[in-house]
Amino acid sequence: MIVFDIITIFPNIVEEYINTGIVKNALKKNLVQINVHNLRDWAED
Repeated sequence: MIVFDIITIFPNIVEEYINTGIVKNALKKNLVQINVHNLRDWAED
């Protein structure tokens, strides 16, 4: 299994992309694991 960690300020957009098409099929088959992290969780402003 390949693990991807994505850090972004737009996690909702990335999650929508992940849940469609080829990426969705790879997730269902447990070929990849994708973790989406919101960059703003580590911001101080």
